[in-house]
Amino acid sequence: MPPFRFDRFRFLLVGLIVLVASRTAIGDEFGRDGNLEVFIQSDKPVYKFGEPILITIRLKNNTTGPIVVNRRLDPFNDLQWELFAEPHGFMPIKTLPPKPLTADDFVELQREQEVKKVLPPLSEMTPDPLKRGLYGIRITYANKEKLKETEGKGKDIWTGETVTNRLSIQIQSGERASLSE
Repeated sequence: MPPFRFDRFRFLLVGLIVLVASRTAIGDEFGRDGNLEVFIQSDKPVYKFGEPILITIRLKNNTTGPIVVNRRLDPFNDLQWELFAEPHGFMPIKTLPPKPLTADDFVELQREQEVKKVLPPLSEMTPDPLKRGLYGIRITYANKEKLKETEGKGKDIWTGETVTNRLSIQIQSGERASLSE
């Protein structure tokens, strides 16, 4: 009986090692493995109807060395929005013609350094007014361009796409929002 338990333990141990090894080896669809963290937050979870909803986006370098990122964080060019309204589904986001990147749009982030930007009010992003209800927001940060000025100079320019956390906010009528605060 004891050899059977030992084989079972060894099998579980090998399975656990494979699971841990596979989790650290898996990157996103562009081969990124979390080296660039992108995070969104709002100043509070519940808003009164008509109150401006401001979202802050943060890029953080989690690598061991410096990387160059697009700091422009243009909500219509560099960010792809997913705005989900309960129970209506995904809401459309306004679009604008693309703007070309310039050298001033890039910044070198040292290890653990970050860049933040407060985005325009959420109501400016949607063609329709936001109504009372629960909303989920997720943003994909994308940079597909490399700077020609830095190519061949040893600068690691981050390219690809990475997805933020899911932010939940609620819009209530003025009376209900003041009661919940």
